[in-house]
Parts: sequence; C-alpha cells; structure tokens
Amino acid sequence: MADYDTWMRAVAKVLSIDLPPAQAAAGSANARETPPDNSPIKVQTKPDGTMVIEPDSVPSAFQHGNTSGGKQPYGNMFGISEEHAMDVTGKVSPPVTGGAANAENVLSYDASGVVQDYPYMEDAVIKRPNAYSAGPDSPPTFVGAELLVHEAKILTALGEFDQAPGSENILKLKGAGLTEFGEPFAIREKLKGGSLDDRLPEDKGMDEEPLNDFAGGLLAGVSFLQKRNIFHQDLNIDTIQFREEDSTEPVITSFDYATAHEGVAADCEDGQHFEMEIGGTPNNQPPERFVDGAELSSKVDSWAGGLVLVAAAAGKNAQQELIDELQEFRSGSSNDQSLLDEKLEARLDGTPDNIKGAIKGLLKLSPEERLSAEEALGVVGERAE
Repeated sequence: MADYDTWMRAVAKVLSIDLPPAQAAAGSANARETPPDNSPIKVQTKPDGTMVIEPDSVPSAFQHGNTSGGKQPYGNMFGISEEHAMDVTGKVSPPVTGGAANAENVLSYDASGVVQDYPYMEDAVIKRPNAYSAGPDSPPTFVGAELLVHEAKILTALGEFDQAPGSENILKLKGAGLTEFGEPFAIREKLKGGSLDDRLPEDKGMDEEPLNDFAGGLLAGVSFLQKRNIFHQDLNIDTIQFREEDSTEPVITSFDYATAHEGVAADCEDGQHFEMEIGGTPNNQPPERFVDGAELSSKVDSWAGGLVLVAAAAGKNAQQELIDELQEFRSGSSNDQSLLDEKLEARLDGTPDNIKGAIKGLLKLSPEERLSAEEALGVVGERAE
C-alpha cells in the first residue's frame, strides 16, 4: 500500500494534480507530524511530545504598521509582506459598510468579519473585517481586523502540517493580504456542506455510522491542535462545518479566538505578544475556566468537543439542556463527577457505548482526569462488533 501511495503521489506531481489532504495522510507510512523538510516553519518539541510553532518562522502576509511609506488607506494599522501577500487589486468590492446583513454577496458574517464568494479561485471565499463609517466623508474603521489577521497566521502555520493526521479536519487557507482599500483579507476554502447546527434536528442525533465518522474526524482535528499547543476555545455546532453536503467528515473553522501559552496562537499581529487570551462562548467552557488563577490547558477543547458530541449523538435539545444543567459546575456550586455522569447517562440514553464512553471521558470536571482528544479517539475506535 505504501508503494502504491508513493507511486500515486509521484504521478500526481508529474501531472500537477493536488491530492486532497486526506489522501496524503491516509497511510501510516505517509503520515508526518512535523512540517516537510523544506518548510520555513520551525517547531520546538516539549517534554510531553507536543510541539510549539515558533511565530517568527511563519510566513505571514501581514506586518504590523505601515511598511510602504506614507499613510495607509483608511488608517489601517497593517502593512504587507510583498513576498507572502496575495494581490486582489480590482477583484473585490469596496468595504461592506452599513450592516453586513443587508449587503450583496455576503454568505455569512460574525464579530470578526464578513465572508463573500471569491470567484477568481475555485471553491474559495474571502473574509474581510467589518467596516463602519461615521459619515460619507469619513474613512471606514475596520472592526475585527486583528482577529482576522491572527486567524490567518495560525491557518498559514497549520497548513504546513498537511501530512499529519487530523490536518484534513482543519480549515484550509488559500492566501491573505490587503485589499486596495487597505483592509486585511483572508481567502480560504469554501465549505459547501453547512454547519453541524444546520444538519442536526432539535430532538435527534446522527445515526450510528455517520456519528462514528463524525466523532473520529472531530477528535482527530482537536488532537491535531492539541499536539501543536493551540487552544481553539470556540468549538461548537456552528464552528464545525463540512466540505460537501453528503460528507460526514467535520472541518474545524473560526480560529479568531484561538490562543495558547506560547507559540503561534499566543502571538498577536498588532505587535504585542499577549500570551494566553481567554475567549470563546462562556457556556461551552469547562469549570476551570471560571476559577481565578487556574492554569488553563488545551483540554478546554476536550470539554467543548465533548459537548459537540452530545449534540451529534442526542440532538441539539439534549445538548442545550445539558449545558443549562452544567451551570452548577461552572459556578463552582458542585464538583461531584458522579452527579455529572448521571446527567450524561440521562441525556445519552441509546447512544453507542463507544461514543458515550468518549463523551464521559471528555466531560471530566478535573482537567487531569479529562481525556485528551487522542485518548478519546481511541475510545471511539473501540466499537462493539
């Protein structure tokens, strides 16, 4: 099989065909946790075997401050790296002002930006910051630009690990830079399969086969991040999407609030190294998030991943009811794991044992006892014959 994969990649290279990431990482002989030898990315390996991506080694399209001389259009705080930035001059409309909800060609929008189709590349969309103007003679202010640039740098780095297991479950960046209007942009793959929220009914989870596929993909993606010391912080049924309508392979999106204690996710493109930055949806966070002075780890994503799997296994209503019940644990009123396990049993009645076991392992109140995504992936693999 390894010989066939090698032959297939060689033929694809000769024919200038880009193989999907899943094929490149499918066989154990081809899987590689580190970037290729010719990659500019540098990593430090920690004693626990995880990696830290050195921020200065990431070929970012952005630089802090005006690097071209003179005043940046519209007061933008970013310059570009001519070597790494993409030129979209003449290919994008003026900044979207006056409310993204009423603008043309807007596929989605959130606090950090607006997503539009980008027809100049196959299966691509462009994300731009929200723009606000005080009046017709006032230049727009770009809100969320720092988050967009932060996400672009993280995705640039992660794209260099495309042979690692779980890479196929991470959103792919195609390019980034500044528009002619001075606003940062990121061009990324277009996900045509919608979000997990779009797919799930209120009162029912997935059937067993697609549920196992989904759980395996989700945990592979979270494990990919945990091995690189990146805390996503906002895993939920909206930020988990799919490439195609008939695909059960999830894609983790929305790295705006990703953070870490060190490495590329702890680096901010406004010129500051802000280290650990707490963010994400509060109700999806584990109890330690709400303890002053607690040392947070990448297992915040194990907890959030467990909540996503509750929705996938039992439906959105069951997940929301559980999130509401978890308030007593988030508030510190209770630290009784047996009580939480009872609540999980009630919500997961009829869920396959392997999925239930993974969820219960991910939703441990103690971070030390909580499973990593890789450990939970092993539990998912223990399916009954």
